[in-house]
Amino acid sequence: MTALHFISKVFEKLEPYIPLMQTLAWLTLIIIILVVFKKHLNRIIESLTKRLEEGAPIKVGGSGLEIGITPASTEEKEIKLSQEIEEDVNQKENIIKKSSKGARQLFNENIMAPYILAEEFALNKIAKELNTNIERDVKLSRTPYHVFDGVALKDQKFIAIEVKYLKNPVININNYKKFLDRINKFYHSLEAANKKYFSLIFVVVLGKENTISIDEVKANLASLTNAFDFEINFRIYKFEEIEKESNESLQRTANRHR
Repeated sequence: MTALHFISKVFEKLEPYIPLMQTLAWLTLIIIILVVFKKHLNRIIESLTKRLEEGAPIKVGGSGLEIGITPASTEEKEIKLSQEIEEDVNQKENIIKKSSKGARQLFNENIMAPYILAEEFALNKIAKELNTNIERDVKLSRTPYHVFDGVALKDQKFIAIEVKYLKNPVININNYKKFLDRINKFYHSLEAANKKYFSLIFVVVLGKENTISIDEVKANLASLTNAFDFEINFRIYKFEEIEKESNESLQRTANRHR
């Protein structure tokens, strides 16, 4: 028996075990890499974790402005929503007075529903208008204590979006001003060359039972237009109109998939 014939016979016997041997070889290689480069891998994992916590950076504009974005937690979103409801309808005392936990939860959900829907409908409309995706309920690395309803990239510009639902016909301009003051601080934290890449879309959605007119809202917001150094674009929508638009869009999508 020649050596070549012997080797051929050995390979024939081992052929059923080749996949297993390949798997074992890969596992051995992975273990060696983990052992040899353990310190480096730990640093890489730590670095990735830190970057995720700080927010994935996005580059804006030709000068390379980087802004970290991270999703807001459920608790942070609920806190923001509760604050907006209290500012709009001042119902904190009524909510607390509910004695039954189940009744309190139902009561709170009924109050929150139009605010949540108004934000959803408004962001859908703006996404369609801008023809771009909107990242929703996010924090920026430079404003870690504020949750933005949405942010978008359009034509190399960074656009922050804030939606305010207005149930009552009285606009609390001071609350709006406090919010815009925080955005103004963020704006001034940017380098001079990067400021031109930032703008804010500020949306006011009028509730179904709100008797205030769009012209009245515009008049109230006029004092804010030139009060800050960054670009502000106001949008004023009626709830029932953007609700109808959103429902029609969903219906068209459903029809296309039939």
